[in-house]
Amino acid sequence: MKRKRSSKEVVTVGNVKVKIYTRTRRNEYGTRQIYEVSDYTGGTRRLRSFSNHAEARQEAEKVARQLSTGDALAGAMRNADAASYGRAIELLRPTGASLELAAAVYAKCFEILGGDDQTEAATFYARHGANRITSKLVAEVVAELVAASVARGLSARHIGDLRLRLGRFAETFAVNISSVTTSDVARWLDGLKLAPVTVNNFRRLLHVLFAFAETRGYTFKGSNPVAGVKPISTTGGEIEIFTPDEFAKLLGAASPDFLPFVAIGGLAGLRAAEIQRIEWPDGRLTAIQIDQAVVSEATKRGLRATALPDIAARARQNFKLVGGVPQAFAADGQTARVGKDGYTPMTLAEWVEALVSDAPHLFEANAGGGAAGSGSGGAGNRSGKNPFAPATWNLTEQMQLQKTDPAVAARLKAAA
Repeated sequence: MKRKRSSKEVVTVGNVKVKIYTRTRRNEYGTRQIYEVSDYTGGTRRLRSFSNHAEARQEAEKVARQLSTGDALAGAMRNADAASYGRAIELLRPTGASLELAAAVYAKCFEILGGDDQTEAATFYARHGANRITSKLVAEVVAELVAASVARGLSARHIGDLRLRLGRFAETFAVNISSVTTSDVARWLDGLKLAPVTVNNFRRLLHVLFAFAETRGYTFKGSNPVAGVKPISTTGGEIEIFTPDEFAKLLGAASPDFLPFVAIGGLAGLRAAEIQRIEWPDGRLTAIQIDQAVVSEATKRGLRATALPDIAARARQNFKLVGGVPQAFAADGQTARVGKDGYTPMTLAEWVEALVSDAPHLFEANAGGGAAGSGSGGAGNRSGKNPFAPATWNLTEQMQLQKTDPAVAARLKAAA
């Protein structure tokens, strides 16, 4: 006789399903129904038989709950291990992670941190916004900083400095900006092999770059790698005094953008920081360009260091820039002065040549026609005046004296 196929019922708790099979059995009194619950709590399937359907369903729900909470395997364990396993499953339930995955992550974190510091590491990670970092290459952040600086109306010179210095850094570090470390920055600055002031300028702009990246969420909060790199000390250097010839060479070699800086520093004696704070009207720039051209030409004829301010003032009264080139004009400011040939504009060389005749005291080669002074002067003090005295104070001549005749300079300073 063919055996009748059994039916089944499913009890579900969470994601766990437990089957109940209904079977018919024959005995000496006839037939009866039994209910078999499929139990996997021991690791393998075991059919548990019940004659009452309600009892079978109750057992199936119990098995499903055990399997769902982890108590099933815990039931097969002993003492503390069983309790620990069951508790672990409960703690992981909100995360949806398996116990195996959690154990693997813990082991890896232990290896990275060198100890059981996962909680502290996670707190630090969240506090510094590391879970909200946007990946950006160094070059992308440099371009964004430059664009923001242009939008804020910063000077063209500052923006050019950003492009030049930070662009050089970006060429070396074609990486995510958040991965750059303090040691990376220190090694790069050391490798520049430049003067201390120049290296410090690079460091200053790198600090600006990483501070900008932090505000935009491209690096961790409080993680500016440049902060840990100390600036190079620039104190203690010897102050150098340039001769008129050396200064003329500097003016001749300076770029149009840098020329005003050199001219004002040399002629007015201002420090670099003071020059950078100057707001420059167009008229001042014109005067500086005229000064540069005239001083360069006059130096060829032996212009004295003490005569720089004098010849600069004379040149500004006689010259205007025409097409970027100094051109001499008459006293009315409208009539162009002509040169020796009688029709072409007077050249700088011709104007200086005339000045050698009209004001020979401005030039070394023509000096000596007057008294040298009452014994208070020297080779570097041909005017005979004490440049340290309040009435005849002259910083340029002081510097020249200190360079050429320190003994005389000290004596005049004491006499003043």
